[in-house]
Amino acid sequence: MPGGTGEARAEETATQAGAARMTVRRMGFAYPPAMSGHWNRKRPEFSQIVNAASLAMPYLDTAFEKSARRAHARESPKRG
Repeated sequence: MPGGTGEARAEETATQAGAARMTVRRMGFAYPPAMSGHWNRKRPEFSQIVNAASLAMPYLDTAFEKSARRAHARESPKRG
């Protein structure tokens, strides 16, 4: 959603970190009307599990990044 709070939050975070401005590119996807969410015809339940799991990825990615940063800070030798 252009101009939404998500974009503002990302821009604010990038600015605070001193990062360069990021260009958001919108990609369009066209699916045939007859296309089913069950892309694995032999095992439709597998399709549903994978489709549902993919919805959690943005949240898991953020959690993983936080965890990795904490571990790196804890395990990295102190310099200087």
